[in-house]
Amino acid sequence: MRTILYLILFILIFLSFSCNSDKNPESKGLLESISEAAVVADELGFETIADPNENAFSVNMPKGWTTKVSLERLNSITRNCGVSVSPDGKTRIFFGDPSFPSFNLPNPQMGMYEGAPSGNPLSQVSRFIPSEIFFNDYAKMAFGTKSKFKITGITENTELKNTYEKAFAKSGVNSTITASCVAFEFYEGAEKYLGKINGVSFLMDNIWGVDCNGYTTTENGTQDAEKILAEISTTFKTNPQWREKENNAFASRMEADRQQSSAYMQQMTNAHNQRMNDMNNNFNAHQQRMGNLQSSYDEQNQNYQNTQNSNDVQHRKNIDVIRGEEQVRNGNQVAKVEAGYNNYYVNQSSGQYYGTNSQPQSVPENYEKWEVDN
Repeated sequence: MRTILYLILFILIFLSFSCNSDKNPESKGLLESISEAAVVADELGFETIADPNENAFSVNMPKGWTTKVSLERLNSITRNCGVSVSPDGKTRIFFGDPSFPSFNLPNPQMGMYEGAPSGNPLSQVSRFIPSEIFFNDYAKMAFGTKSKFKITGITENTELKNTYEKAFAKSGVNSTITASCVAFEFYEGAEKYLGKINGVSFLMDNIWGVDCNGYTTTENGTQDAEKILAEISTTFKTNPQWREKENNAFASRMEADRQQSSAYMQQMTNAHNQRMNDMNNNFNAHQQRMGNLQSSYDEQNQNYQNTQNSNDVQHRKNIDVIRGEEQVRNGNQVAKVEAGYNNYYVNQSSGQYYGTNSQPQSVPENYEKWEVDN
């Protein structure tokens, strides 16, 4: 996904360079600047320069100026960059910046926290920063050491914003786009310079990025600087062979990532299943141990109860001997009677009893025989 984003970006930044003419009177709109670019070409002269690193693109740059264009590849991310300086050194046209990081939105569930060091300065975790904030800070960082530097205006670059939105929509990508024009000024000696940065911040899914172009020049050089940017935008061409090679490499990386992800998921699944199986075996073993312990406890408790009952009976008998008594029982009913008789009869109404050593031929009414409780 990240590579797709920068493949889209590779073309987008050249499609709209100027600030909106209705919000910035000093700058003309893109179409007007393009129509005047041919005049500038006749006056200045342009030459086509190809990317020396991978022959990824070509672009017309001012002839006779000190120029460098290149594709910068950083951690599989490609950025097209260029700078051209006039012979007198007073006008500087630029696009792209290889130091721009790529950004991931914070995702605590993945262990990605804003500001946490990743070990790679070009890969950072940050909330999405709109262009007007990002490039205000960028202008201060890049030019803030100049004498009497100050930001003179920040406006929305609707033309650049619309260009990005249409390109992302055409690619079927949901995105959030902000685009701004940051104007500033500074002095070199007694001479006043004007600067402009056209910047864009673009967000899709959980990643986002930035890119820019612009210029610095003297007060009377702004119109030519705008026209040169328009010439660059109309002549920038991507090498189709490079694009095909890049697409194939991207497809290969995606397939390798897919296979690696599939293997990782299978490994995770196997490890999970093994853990669950181990947990199940441990649970069953624990249940068996607990069952054995419970059985052992029940047996010990029963033995204890039996011993206690036996001790209680013996103790009771000892007390009965001392008192000359013994216990008789009729079902669940028990009673203490005078010891020394073989047979006991209890009056069910009064509870009185009598004992005899012989078996009586008849039992008085309401008397019931009780057995000695041994």
